[in-house]
Amino acid sequence: MTSNNINKGVSKVAILDDHLLIGIGTQNTINQFDGFRVVRTDTDTVKFIAWLELDDTSIDILLLDIHLPGYKVNHIIEHCLRFHPKLKILMYSATDDPKEVMQLMPYNIHGFVKKSSTEEQLREALEKVNKNDYYFDAAFLKDAFLSENKVEDVNDKLHNLTQREIEILECLGDGLTSKEIGEKLYLRSRTVDTHRYNLIKKLEVKNIAGALTLLFKTRLK
Repeated sequence: MTSNNINKGVSKVAILDDHLLIGIGTQNTINQFDGFRVVRTDTDTVKFIAWLELDDTSIDILLLDIHLPGYKVNHIIEHCLRFHPKLKILMYSATDDPKEVMQLMPYNIHGFVKKSSTEEQLREALEKVNKNDYYFDAAFLKDAFLSENKVEDVNDKLHNLTQREIEILECLGDGLTSKEIGEKLYLRSRTVDTHRYNLIKKLEVKNIAGALTLLFKTRLK
């Protein structure tokens, strides 16, 4: 189902979930949030992809179920980004297995939210992703990397960071956006973005989400 007549300044959200009632329920919840409007909710992957390929299709965020029968979700992500390179993809699922999500990190997802999340958690996830930041529940990140990295290896990587880079990584771990970090550390947004880029390069990760997982690993020592 597709919705039109979206006001300027409102971010457009699409939902792809093979469970109709969950999709509609999520749609109704999001439509109560200021600044967001669900423009399409689909259970049929083929129909959704066909709609996405239309020239006049415009969305900002895709809420994508990890489990879609008959399809590999990484292929869906790649296809969506091929037509909409700036699309922000937020994975959501009822899964308790973090490895399922971590396997999708290389495909430029912007975060993960559980279907059991509260309305406030969902709102926070959308707001962060909409700002081109990342949203991963702290507990989820900890579980995800407990078995993926040895603490000693992580410490070796973090040792290569400057004090300022460590401060920024800690702020990211506390859930602050780039703008909030700049205000806290009295830095320009461009300077914060430069530090974020250096973090990714030095820690040898794909994105900031990967850097955060290393941080949470050390916090559990």
